[in-house]
Amino acid sequence: MTSAVLDLRRSLAARFPDAQPLVYRTAAALPMGLPELDGLLPNGGLPRGRVTVWAPGGGATAVLRSACAAAVVRGERAAWVEVGDRLVLSPVGAGV
Repeated sequence: MTSAVLDLRRSLAARFPDAQPLVYRTAAALPMGLPELDGLLPNGGLPRGRVTVWAPGGGATAVLRSACAAAVVRGERAAWVEVGDRLVLSPVGAGV
């Protein structure tokens, strides 16, 4: 894991201290608002409370924009950060 990702995790933990990482499959996934793609992912969406790293290309920006918009519509939070040549999404999932 790169130092940039570790720095991002520390920054998000400091900014959202009440957001606790959860073990895979212990909580419902965060749907991205794209049912076809959600159906392909384990547990039906992005893992709640985990950082997801995407390489740009293939519509990554559109997918992450949809995921963030879907989280906001549900009253949840997500952080989307560009780190070098990677897009990083951290769906927090807790209501604001």
